[in-house]
Amino acid sequence: MSKRAASSNHAMTPSKIRRLETEAPSLMSKQLTIVVGVGDDEKTFYIHQNIVKDHSDFFAAALNKGWKEAEDGIVRLPTEVLAHFELFARFVYFGKIYAAKAKADSEDDEAHATRVGVEAHVLFDCWIMGDRLMAVSFKDAVHDAITQLIRDERLIPVDFQNSVYPKTAGPNSLRRLLVDVAVWGWAKDILPACEMDASWMEFFRDVAVRGQEANKAQHTMTAPFMKHGCVYHEHVAAGKPCYTGLFP
Repeated sequence: MSKRAASSNHAMTPSKIRRLETEAPSLMSKQLTIVVGVGDDEKTFYIHQNIVKDHSDFFAAALNKGWKEAEDGIVRLPTEVLAHFELFARFVYFGKIYAAKAKADSEDDEAHATRVGVEAHVLFDCWIMGDRLMAVSFKDAVHDAITQLIRDERLIPVDFQNSVYPKTAGPNSLRRLLVDVAVWGWAKDILPACEMDASWMEFFRDVAVRGQEANKAQHTMTAPFMKHGCVYHEHVAAGKPCYTGLFP
């Protein structure tokens, strides 16, 4: 083989394919049995304990000595949604959020709105599940999937605060995203058309505060959800690394 050919082949080698052996995740740890759902909807997942502990403080606590789950090696999550937990299980191994729906060959505006809306609801519900599982890396990845959906599909969430605010304790990054979307993304006719109840009051307060901050900046700043990076990530406050550095 000529030197030129060798150089050419080397250029095609995927970047960062060579890693330190000390960086390799261990696959020798015991597998944790996680039973999700109940009855006919029940499904069992098997995830290496060291991997799931790295991504979820909930599972890390459950595997502490003295807990029944640590002795049995079984954790039951009867109230979680199978499809949502499966996204979490795939994430801890591959670092991706597999929630996007395939686009039909002939997709009209209504079909597009339905497809994007279904994915958005799944992502928001997954973040809320991740919050229950105390899974910072998963929540941050879901955040990135949501903001990418907003940018790619021009999605402007309107009614998600109805489910996010009652199911989460504030302040948190998902609430902040919804508030930013309302301040920077909502058209003037959206708010008057919304059907409101008492659950909106906390959301309105947050929107008012954020709106004042935006006005002081004279709206010259780019909408935060249009930026890339760790804008809505919680890993910094949690003292954890960004999930993007945990996977190849």
